[in-house]
Amino acid sequence: MPVESDFNVTTVAVSPDGWLIILVNEEGECVLCNTRSKSVIHRYNFARKVNAVKFSPDGRKFAVCKEDKVLLFHAPGRTREFNPFVLQRTFYGSYDETVCLDWTSDSSCLVAGSKDMSSRVHATDFYKNLTCYVLGGHSESLVGCFFEKDSLNVIYSKLFLSDLAKIQKKSDF
Repeated sequence: MPVESDFNVTTVAVSPDGWLIILVNEEGECVLCNTRSKSVIHRYNFARKVNAVKFSPDGRKFAVCKEDKVLLFHAPGRTREFNPFVLQRTFYGSYDETVCLDWTSDSSCLVAGSKDMSSRVHATDFYKNLTCYVLGGHSESLVGCFFEKDSLNVIYSKLFLSDLAKIQKKSDF
């Protein structure tokens, strides 16, 4: 793929259908490419270092870890759009840099790990009893955090937490 950058590419995310790829370099300059036509669709500058980028499993959204925030964007579709990077939501709350993230299988929640020795589960949809769920008590900063498949159990630092299984969607009440 003919993509050039002045700095090293540090983060890569591929959409679930394989059509789109997001490349982010050391300085936060982002390139959105179409893998089928091998062309650059859009360039975006986050203006700071980006630690992680990941598409949701359904391909409709993608999340970006930047500084102490998690930015949630609508993923560009196969139709032409004026601005492919439409910011949907920004999640705050970490006291230090966010370094990792993962999505649930149904794309309804995401977990973001931070250097402040905690992780936060954020709801991307509206829930009755969840906006942000903080999971703390680690002895060191997190390197990775993951959801189990078809579950809300979070795996990180060799711990399993099943408290999130009691969450109810707003439409259920």
